[in-house]
Amino acid sequence: MSHQHYLRITMLLLLFVVQGKRPAFCDAHAHVDLLIQQLRSSSRTQRIVAHRELIELGEEILPNLKNARISDSALNFHLQQLEDEIRLRVALRTLNGTPVTLQHQDPIELEQLTKSLARQSKMSVDVDPQLRMLRVQVALKEQPFWKAIDVLSQNGDVGWKHNETGVAYSVQALKKHGATDYPKCLRVAAVHHVPRQNFRRRSRKGLVRIGLRIDVEPAVVPYFLTVRDSSFELRGNNNQMFSPFNPDAVREIPMVAQPWFEFTVDFQSSPDVPADEFIIDGEVELFCAARTTQIEVPLNAEKQADARVQFVSQRSLETDLKVVADVVLPEGSEHFDSHRLALLHRDAWLLEEGQRILPQQMRLMVVDRRRHRVEFSFRKLKVKPDETQFFYNYPDLFTSLPVSFKIQGIESSTKNKNAK
Repeated sequence: MSHQHYLRITMLLLLFVVQGKRPAFCDAHAHVDLLIQQLRSSSRTQRIVAHRELIELGEEILPNLKNARISDSALNFHLQQLEDEIRLRVALRTLNGTPVTLQHQDPIELEQLTKSLARQSKMSVDVDPQLRMLRVQVALKEQPFWKAIDVLSQNGDVGWKHNETGVAYSVQALKKHGATDYPKCLRVAAVHHVPRQNFRRRSRKGLVRIGLRIDVEPAVVPYFLTVRDSSFELRGNNNQMFSPFNPDAVREIPMVAQPWFEFTVDFQSSPDVPADEFIIDGEVELFCAARTTQIEVPLNAEKQADARVQFVSQRSLETDLKVVADVVLPEGSEHFDSHRLALLHRDAWLLEEGQRILPQQMRLMVVDRRRHRVEFSFRKLKVKPDETQFFYNYPDLFTSLPVSFKIQGIESSTKNKNAK
């Protein structure tokens, strides 16, 4: 165990000593070990108190819990429960979303606003050089990160887009449209689409299609989204209720080609009762990693620095470079379905002359519980492989997050046409 890890636990315990909530043990690890032993106490009260105290110490004690595993199956089960609860608490702090405050009486340069936003959220928020001097009026207090992003976009009349590290305001980005809600760490936008004629052998007059887009805060690594049509309700501004066209539909949407999720939900409609606006209530389940660690992997088997991700081999072919690495994923990943496993390795790249080179393909060669052998195929490099670096964003704190939302003011796409 590292000296830094020891000091962190010691400081936490000293803090509790000052507050009169902990006995003044000189050895922080001995105190943690004592609490673990108290989990086996015959006194239910003592077990509950020990459990709560260990939870409060947080993720710093996870190595202690792992090292305390013995042949006692009941204790091991309790230790696993503690690990899961601590990891979930840490994850939920991130997944609950990031509040930010931007309050200025006078318009202020967009560059200064994005710096403040990045500092508060600890996420990357960039702006094109052409837009840095753009002055924007904004007054937000403790609002979700994504709402701040949208308000700056609307007030500055400028679009934003995802980039490699976060979000960027850009002259090349389109302004986002649609009604929006900001639950937890998500941005959920909805628009009304007109289904094509004779869709599924039905007249489009009998269907209402709502298109949804879900963006996730850059600090969170999303893998897939579970969508159940039965979890959605739609109402018109004329109080008409619409039921899902296919209530039994369940979809698992991976995040692959673009850094957001997109899907549609169809509802049965009466063509005799049109609506100008809609309100949708829904729930989705996000599977994600609440945190990642960037690991630099030397392309040299003799210089391995991190046991979690290790270089195995490289091959330079006529048109591409193949890099093989062994990855030991966190606990819990061994239970994933095979079609999900490949998603966990999508965040890897080479650095060539300061530029990220993303893999063109990725292939799972061997899966042995949590240990995966992965082959990444990159385009042929301009420099020698020895002159580049391989990076892997290691996922941690896997969890599923159910998120409910309500989006009001979804304008009918036929509203403006009818007005004309």
